Amino acid sequence: MAKHYKIQSIRIHQSYEVSELSDLLICTQQTVRAWIRDGLPVLSARRPILILGFELRKYLKDRDANAKRPTALGEFYCMRCRKPQKPFGMLVDYIPINESKGRLAALCSVCETTCSRFASKDSLPELSQIFEIVIAAMKQD
Repeated sequence: MAKHYKIQSIRIHQSYEVSELSDLLICTQQTVRAWIRDGLPVLSARRPILILGFELRKYLKDRDANAKRPTALGEFYCMRCRKPQKPFGMLVDYIPINESKGRLAALCSVCETTCSRFASKDSLPELSQIFEIVIAAMKQD
């Protein structure tokens, strides 16, 4: 799983060396060098290599955006298949977490792995038009 860095701590009008960035973002220097190999723009005309703050922010935001896998309303993200899939038989369990929200659980139609996603209780009427929903009882503590 990719680590998310505090992008707000990067100053856009400042340039950083590899060692400064690793200290600032609490990562290793090898991680910063891997970003450079992966396409992070640098000022490499002379040593030490400098990385512009605004370029680094843009690179990390793009990297995080590319990692997202949006799903349609009738799909779940299957971790085994690594893509959005329809639930098996369109059967879904709603497991309440609290009074207003809960978790939808289903089996992947391809590999039969358990998939889940969060849903509000208000969205159940809309989801019941797509899925056959079984509502579980809320746990009492």
